[in-house]
Amino acid sequence: MRPLKLKMSAFGPYKGEVEIDFTAFNQSALFLVSGPTGAGKTTIFDAIAYALFDKPSKDGREKDTYKSDHAKDTDLCYVELEFELGQKRYSVRREPNQTGPGTRTKTKQVAASVAFHNGDQVTTKINEANKEIEALLGLTHDQFRQIVMLPQGDFRRMLDSNSADKEKIFRNIFQTDQFEAFQEKLKEQAKVLKQERDSYAQAVSLAFQSIEIKDNQTLEKAIDQFDIPTVLEETTRLIETDAKHLTELKQKIGNLQEERTATERLIEYLEKKAALDKEKIELDATEKVVADYKEQLAKNDEAQKLVEAKKREHDLAQELKDEQIKRNDLSDKQKSLTDSLAEAEKQKALVQDELSKLDRVREAIQTLKKELERMSEVEKTEEAISQAEKQLKENRLRQASIKEKMEAVKQAVQSQQDELKELQHIKSSFPDSYDRIGKLKDKKSEAMQRLEKLKELCDLRKEGAEVKQVFSKANKDLKQATERLDEAKSAYYSNIAVVLAGDLEQNEPCPVCGGTDHPKKAHAAADSVSKEDVDRLEKLKADTEARYNRIGVHLQQLSEAVGKRCKELGIEHTDADEAFEQTKKSCRELTDELNKLEEDLKQKQKRVETEGKLTEKLEALQKEERELSEARVQLASDEQHMTRRIGELSELCSELKAAVSYDSEKQVKESIAEKEALIRKTEQAASDNQSLVQDLSSRQSANKQAIKLTEESINKLTDKHSEARIHFEHRLQESKLDDSFESLVLEHETADKMQRAINDYEKARHSLTVQMKEVQAHLDKEDKLLPVDDYRDQCESIIERLPDLEENRDDLVKTVNQNQRAVETITIHQGKSDELEKDYRIYTELAMMAGGTSNETDRISFERYVLGIYFDEILIAANERFGEMTNNRYELQRKMDAAKGNKPKGLDMDVFDYETGKVRGVNTLSGGESFKASLALALGLSDVIQSQSGGVSVDTLFIDEGFGTLDSDSLDKAIETLLDLQERGRLVGIISHVDELKTRIPSHIIVERTTAGSQVSVQTV
Repeated sequence: MRPLKLKMSAFGPYKGEVEIDFTAFNQSALFLVSGPTGAGKTTIFDAIAYALFDKPSKDGREKDTYKSDHAKDTDLCYVELEFELGQKRYSVRREPNQTGPGTRTKTKQVAASVAFHNGDQVTTKINEANKEIEALLGLTHDQFRQIVMLPQGDFRRMLDSNSADKEKIFRNIFQTDQFEAFQEKLKEQAKVLKQERDSYAQAVSLAFQSIEIKDNQTLEKAIDQFDIPTVLEETTRLIETDAKHLTELKQKIGNLQEERTATERLIEYLEKKAALDKEKIELDATEKVVADYKEQLAKNDEAQKLVEAKKREHDLAQELKDEQIKRNDLSDKQKSLTDSLAEAEKQKALVQDELSKLDRVREAIQTLKKELERMSEVEKTEEAISQAEKQLKENRLRQASIKEKMEAVKQAVQSQQDELKELQHIKSSFPDSYDRIGKLKDKKSEAMQRLEKLKELCDLRKEGAEVKQVFSKANKDLKQATERLDEAKSAYYSNIAVVLAGDLEQNEPCPVCGGTDHPKKAHAAADSVSKEDVDRLEKLKADTEARYNRIGVHLQQLSEAVGKRCKELGIEHTDADEAFEQTKKSCRELTDELNKLEEDLKQKQKRVETEGKLTEKLEALQKEERELSEARVQLASDEQHMTRRIGELSELCSELKAAVSYDSEKQVKESIAEKEALIRKTEQAASDNQSLVQDLSSRQSANKQAIKLTEESINKLTDKHSEARIHFEHRLQESKLDDSFESLVLEHETADKMQRAINDYEKARHSLTVQMKEVQAHLDKEDKLLPVDDYRDQCESIIERLPDLEENRDDLVKTVNQNQRAVETITIHQGKSDELEKDYRIYTELAMMAGGTSNETDRISFERYVLGIYFDEILIAANERFGEMTNNRYELQRKMDAAKGNKPKGLDMDVFDYETGKVRGVNTLSGGESFKASLALALGLSDVIQSQSGGVSVDTLFIDEGFGTLDSDSLDKAIETLLDLQERGRLVGIISHVDELKTRIPSHIIVERTTAGSQVSVQTV
């Protein structure tokens, strides 16, 4: 990636639009960004990082705070970057969240936006644009900060990063994701196989627990030893035995249950026969009552029909009578309607006469309304006169107010002019303040460096004192371990004599002295010591001695380090604490003085920053003064015009009053209201009369039709009544009942009760017959019938024996089923587990080797092994420049020894010092040496990336500070190294305050700070 053009507007310290053309440096690949502190040098790098990644070049700043404090709300903050990758050009524009210019309103809240141009395609969604640019560059924001753009304070991140951090950086660059995926796949497969293996083992163990062992000791022992073949064999044998016993038991229970069922059935039939005989006797007794019920119900049915026929004849007679009464009422109503209609017609003629007089009343109303209009004109004219007089009064008050304001504005203009003169004086004092602050910062920096070294010295002395105490204790522990070992050895050798003495026999030679007389044999002591005890104490002494030696070496190293620090600082080690406190006090005093000067300068700068606002305010006041003068002239002209207008309105008002006849508007409105009420009343009377005539005519016609329909209904009812009477008399004659037939009608409940009794009797009689035949058929099958009590005794005997037998059967069923399931589970899982165990071991070993957790691969993962090859190439390329910059004193080497604990390894670094011939950590390099190593590493990485065919292209390097740690010779070497990049077509940008760089690097981006915002200019060769 190579930037071509950068455009910033209202961004950071830049108020207006600033454009930087990087193509101007094509003849010089190395350029310097210079300017005072806070001017906005790092902001250029921030803008590039923001355009590419939507984030700044360093941590600690939010992207929504980019808008310049110098800019107005109506100014739009944005960044545009055009860059080149390969042979293709791209451009991106971003705007952060801000208050910006509006369309309908002066300002509005502008949401963050992006426009990424890739050929003809434009991406405007922020997340999508971020992903596209990251994929295009092949670098994340953090990787970009460690490889391409090295921000202030982060230059050493690549140098100090551990293997895990480098692995993340290199993965995207060298596209080793597939190796990581391969490692994860192996790890996941091993995990899945382990879970399956554990699942099988757990299933077998649970199956073991479910086996009913009983008193089988062989089976119990096999389960305890997890002996699967023996468990299967013994369990199968146990199942066969139990199954045979179960079959015999089931047969016995079945026979007893059949016998019980047959006996219970006989008892049931004998009891049922006795009950049926009793029921037959009861039915025979109710047969006569049922016959009487049937006769009463037959007469009830016939009487009911006669009652219904008589009721119909009576209902029709009553209905005929009602219709005749209705006809008479309708005739009376028709006569009344005819009289009312004649009266309404007379009233209609009178109303029509009144309507003909209303036209004259309406003409009178129109005359009165014109009178109201003339009176309204008079009122409006008087109101206009009043308003004009009020405006005239307000005009004169405003003229007086404007006069007072003009005096106040003149005084404010003079005050602003005096303030601006004072600000010019303050601005002239800034160079002297900058110089004093710069000197104090240098002095403070020196004091802080000395304070840091003194703190390290004090920490070393404190650590030395603590180590001395530990060393003293270790010495004491060593003496105790030596004494205990000596005592144990003495006791052990004594015990050896006891052992020999135990084997001695009288007149047999001693294996030690050869004597045959043994008057005093050695006897065992109470606290005997074994060979293992002696070995354990020897190991304890060796460990204690090793610890003692390590602490002694560490104490010596601390002593040498304290001496070295004291020599560098030029003090005695006993004066370290006092020197630290004095230096600390000096740093505080310098800080306080520096803060005071900076605060004073800040306050002055704040006042100077108001210069623009004061100038704007002065211009506004002068403009206001002119506007007030113009307004005063305009008000005087308006006063003359209003005076003339009031005179004209007064004349018009007099003329209108002379044409008015009535004394007041109220009289006119009352007269109009009275006449309009008369019109409404007359029209309403006419309408009511018309409605009445129409209603009476309609009602008369409807009543006439009703009379006709009623006559027709009377004729029909007369015929129906005659037919109904004849039908009743005919029915009475056929029924053979006399006129008292109504007494034969039964109550509804009584009839229902009799019918139910009849139905119940017939149903019971039929059921009894069927059941007696069924029972007798079953009893006839028995050769000899016993009394029912004998059968009951047999059944109770069977019931008492069954529960114990069924309980034994259920226990055996449960045991057999449970043991069969256990055998099936063990057989299934054992077969799968053997094959699974083999796969699990293979995948676990492969996952550990590939994942870097195996000692066989020195705990280096497959991916880090591949990246190590690239890393070696990076170190080779870096050492070419690192050697040149350090006069071949140092060489970066890949650290191959084991890391502490289980930390990832394989991508860590050490430095080999050719002066001492020793390898040491990169963290032991000085500030200047670390800068050289970091620069060499960044350039080496860039070289390797360029030589690879991967998707990452690094044509640019930005460095923010770090050159201040180099001496003159080292600075020359570093610049020569960076200038060498020009021949390879790379662009290197440096931010630095080192004055020598300004003369050694001809191409500059110069940032100048002003009270109205920073400005940028480009200086090329």
